[in-house]
Amino acid sequence: MSSVDLCIYWKPNIGCPIYLLEQTAMSITLEIDRKSRLAGVPISVNGESGFIFTLDSGAIATTLGLEAAERLGLEVYSEPRTAPAFAGGLPAKYTTIGVLRIGSLDFKDEEVLVMDLSRMRRGNVRAGVLGHSMLKTCVMLLDYASRSLILTRDSEEAHDIDWSDFKYVEDSHLVTLPTRVNGSKPYDFVLDTGAGSTVVTPKLAEALGLDVQSVHGIARGLAGDTELKMTTIQELSVNQLNLHDVRAAVIDLGHVSPRGSSIEYGILGVNFLSQCGFAIDYPRRKYGLESRPPSE
Repeated sequence: MSSVDLCIYWKPNIGCPIYLLEQTAMSITLEIDRKSRLAGVPISVNGESGFIFTLDSGAIATTLGLEAAERLGLEVYSEPRTAPAFAGGLPAKYTTIGVLRIGSLDFKDEEVLVMDLSRMRRGNVRAGVLGHSMLKTCVMLLDYASRSLILTRDSEEAHDIDWSDFKYVEDSHLVTLPTRVNGSKPYDFVLDTGAGSTVVTPKLAEALGLDVQSVHGIARGLAGDTELKMTTIQELSVNQLNLHDVRAAVIDLGHVSPRGSSIEYGILGVNFLSQCGFAIDYPRRKYGLESRPPSE
């Protein structure tokens, strides 16, 4: 892997680059699922701890699993009261959580989706999903290698990061970063911590002449299943961060995601994000990347 180090420094109260987040008092330790590689965030709901939510920046809404809602004795209702309908045509209900706590950060009186996650997320059942409806108010600092996360509402705590602007897919919650594939022009790839693999759409794979191979398996999402194909990207670049020999799925995203048809080019998944330190300031629409130092 060839990359250019992006040095990200913090004010003294944090005092380290992203790849040393685990050494700070503000850091939350993530639980990484061995099969899916998706990060789980420890969360307390209405004062009861022990819940793990999947960190999913590609999910429009924070979601509580039906089993967890029943365990907590929450009122579940069919129509949203304070928020737009999030489910995108999927079967869902709603509830309001008095206090949802992540580390020292509280979200109060938040309306969330309630769904049967045991059916929707086969093989990776957790108590809930931490999605954009809550993340959008935060600055997130994330390092998969050290299993470390910081969420804050104070942009000044990360004011020295070399920030770049991100864009949303039009009329959606999906964050895009300008991404080059094998030295191509920049294409808008969606940042998705809920995707285990980086994805290239069939349209872009054909346009770039990528070597696409059928594999034994299927791609599975909330909207359904589809044929799985794979390719190897010789160089995948975002800003000054360059990764080599990145495996990527080639999937018709409209078949697996309720909003997949709005993703024109691809997704940056966990196999990309796990190779770097990442920061995103949702309120200011900024992001930062840094490569990890070489192993000694």
